[in-house]
Amino acid sequence: MDTPDVLAWRDGYIEALDQTALPHQVRVQRITTVDQLVDAITTLTVRGAPVLGAAGALGVALAVCQGGREGWDQARLDAEIKRIADARPTAVNLRREVSAVAGRIPEGRAAVEAAALAVVGTAAAVSEQISRRGAAYLRQACGSGRLRAG
Repeated sequence: MDTPDVLAWRDGYIEALDQTALPHQVRVQRITTVDQLVDAITTLTVRGAPVLGAAGALGVALAVCQGGREGWDQARLDAEIKRIADARPTAVNLRREVSAVAGRIPEGRAAVEAAALAVVGTAAAVSEQISRRGAAYLRQACGSGRLRAG
């Protein structure tokens, strides 16, 4: 089975696994604007602390791309980035990663994208490590036979 990434950067836009459709359906949302990203965060299409942080990081890259296409000035770019950070007021990871990646804006688009992709990579690695530890625990606690959740 070919499973999509939970979150990915695709040369100027974000692909996000729609978490509201799980587990019955696998649906990927293409996010091309800050409005769409804020909507995805507020409607819980994108959720979970590490994913929110990664989405926020990618959101800064998205805002830089959109701002370049639409001719935003610095004040508009700052306002759009703030909207991303504020999309989920209690999400510490979201605000932290938006701030970290936004700090790279003076270095240019490539630096912003590299910083955002580094956040995504770290979030994925941490999630994978947690999954491995959980699987090892289940094998230890339940034995090596086939497991079924339900």
